[in-house]
Amino acid sequence: MNRYFYAILLLCLCHILPLNAQIKDIRKMSVLKKWQDQGWQIQQYTMSYDSSTVIFSGKHLGKADYDLYETHRHGNGWSKEEILPPSINTDNDEIWPSLTSDGQTLYFSRHYEADKSKKTKEQFIIYTSEWSEKGWQDAQSLIFSSGYDVSPFIAPDNKTLFFASRRPTDNSKDIANSYSIYYTRKVNKYDWFEPEAFISSQEKNINYYGGQVNEFEGYYGFSFIDEDARKKEAHYSIRNYGLPPERTPLPVARIEGTITEEKSGRQTEADIAVYDALTGNKIALYEGKSDYRIALPYGTNYHIDIYGKELSHRYIDIDCRQLAIDTVIREDITLSKDLNISVYVFDSEQNIPIEPDKIEIAGGKVTNKEKGKVVLSLPIGKSYDIRFHKRGYASEVLTIDTDRPVLLTQSELDMELKPSKTRLSVHLTDEETGEQIKGHIVLQDTENDEQMESTGEELILRQGHRYIVKADAVGYLFADSSFYADYDIEKAKMSIPMMSIQKDLIMRLKNIQFEYNSAELMEESYAELDMVVRLMKLNPQLRIELSAHTDNSGSDSYNDRMSQKRGDAAKQYLIRKGIEAERIVAIGYGKRKPITDNDTEEHRTQNRRVEFKVL
Repeated sequence: MNRYFYAILLLCLCHILPLNAQIKDIRKMSVLKKWQDQGWQIQQYTMSYDSSTVIFSGKHLGKADYDLYETHRHGNGWSKEEILPPSINTDNDEIWPSLTSDGQTLYFSRHYEADKSKKTKEQFIIYTSEWSEKGWQDAQSLIFSSGYDVSPFIAPDNKTLFFASRRPTDNSKDIANSYSIYYTRKVNKYDWFEPEAFISSQEKNINYYGGQVNEFEGYYGFSFIDEDARKKEAHYSIRNYGLPPERTPLPVARIEGTITEEKSGRQTEADIAVYDALTGNKIALYEGKSDYRIALPYGTNYHIDIYGKELSHRYIDIDCRQLAIDTVIREDITLSKDLNISVYVFDSEQNIPIEPDKIEIAGGKVTNKEKGKVVLSLPIGKSYDIRFHKRGYASEVLTIDTDRPVLLTQSELDMELKPSKTRLSVHLTDEETGEQIKGHIVLQDTENDEQMESTGEELILRQGHRYIVKADAVGYLFADSSFYADYDIEKAKMSIPMMSIQKDLIMRLKNIQFEYNSAELMEESYAELDMVVRLMKLNPQLRIELSAHTDNSGSDSYNDRMSQKRGDAAKQYLIRKGIEAERIVAIGYGKRKPITDNDTEEHRTQNRRVEFKVL
């Protein structure tokens, strides 16, 4: 027992520290030194890849055998030691622990004392235990362990294992007098390649007790502690041995960094889950990390999820299938406590931006609001029902669940509000008799020029909009009116009286406009002239006089010529729309038939007009 207690072996991979700092000195580990000073006997320890957990082999006063214990870093200190469960520790010595870089597998040697009464020999067997959600599973001996194997060291690739052994060699049945260093590599969960000695005690005439893999001066080497037995007192020293390529561990990508909270800029604790992206299996979970360091061995594609309580998530994907050399990746992580969402609010029918009148949100807040855009700040960790209100629109609820993984802390969403509608029934009636008649109705929305038609069916109008209503029927002059669809009114009725067509009946056409000092029709005149076209097509026997009038500005001859040209222009428009020329008589009356005095600009505008008379 004293032999392997005093031969303290370093069994960890290090890429940064100088070589002379690679071999572990237990007394430089403050918490272990403290326990040693309290009477503990500590044989060896292994530290997790991220330096947050230490598993050590030790025993305290009054205890007969060495067991494995663990302690965890908390800030600048370490937790009280905890003995590993009976699935690992037995009445025998559990010594020389070595953790995989993902912290999910523990290797160690178990020492069986010789028992003369049972004629059993002293044995050292390498065991392994897998971590699960229930803790460390029952330790299993490695299939190749001969009974003379000590000081296992698992490289960061989690597959390459080095150990020291006195196992028989060269077909001899007798154990060797001194230790050699062996190498093996994991094939699958249970199988390993046959171990091979690559540092032989016979070659060097030195007793070897174990060692570690290092990268120094641009190549891999293996450093170990040896005992020179040629001296009266054992002398221990660090020896270095260059690793041949075939013994070099598989490459590893190391990702490391700090985790901070976005708003404060301070470091914050988060959990890190590592998955095999090809199978979806979880490889490891690291909890409560503000600084992290993770090894990703060669051979698969990794998906890493970094998250915390009431914090956003961050995903990192790293493909190590073609990894050729050890690689260090620096990835500082920023997580947010809030989800900031820009919600673009649109009219669901017209796809135009609108500004909500009111937004109801419990637990979050509106940080900015302008036409068509609302910016929300939502603390992560709960579900929100956000209700948008706008007069003339149905209220809508946007549900955002931040209790699920939040990846993008700055996000954009579209929200459509549906216009509230009024159902309008329009009835046409004979102006003289009041009887209902059948006809054609056209409504035009004054806000967006949208048109709809009806021959008696209900019309669906947007609340808060004003409509121009035009109607025609066979045997009647066309009529127009307007209707305002008031808020909160779901149904409405409207009656339009229609004047029957009678000889010599005169009708003034609205909004017939010409260019200044010209007979060229302006575009806004077309809608009213189109109503005349429709009237004449509905009533094919109808003949009209189309008359143009001026105010009293200018000479009589000028006004007569201009009014005649304008009457002819209106006639030509109707002809181009398919009305026979012989059904239209165009006359220019100049200023001879005013309908009011020409004493104001308003009155002069009224006198400048186009009318038609039934012939």
